[in-house]
Amino acid sequence: MLRRNMTRDGAAGDRLRSAAGHLGTTKGRVLLYPIYELNHAIMTPYRAAADLTRLYYKNPLNPLSHTPFGKQMVAGAEVFERLTRRYGKPAFDIDRTVVGGREVAVTEEVTWERPFGRIVHFDKRMPRRGNQPNVLIVAPMSGHY
Repeated sequence: MLRRNMTRDGAAGDRLRSAAGHLGTTKGRVLLYPIYELNHAIMTPYRAAADLTRLYYKNPLNPLSHTPFGKQMVAGAEVFERLTRRYGKPAFDIDRTVVGGREVAVTEEVTWERPFGRIVHFDKRMPRRGNQPNVLIVAPMSGHY
């Protein structure tokens, strides 16, 4: 939460609050994507520093690399780098399924998409027979985000 700066006229605090109010908002709704992008941009130099730290302490010519302290520094730098890394979205790789003992082709169609999520329809290429149930698959945050 932004607070008003303690100035006599309060103008600086009002300008700061007004500028921050426009960052990532649309008619009262907070848009998380600009904040996510800003966070990633801010973390870039820290990720580079963590990578340099990891390389420094992992170098076999460095005498500290063989100590518990050096190994902890490498592990900590790797954890930080992995937590702040951007990962690509893996494919579902559902191209075939079995319906009634017969193998059927499946196509993936994106029906709705936003920066933080999308709804994908897996269409079986066959005439619709009977009353087949609809299935909702919710992918875990660990892989398909």
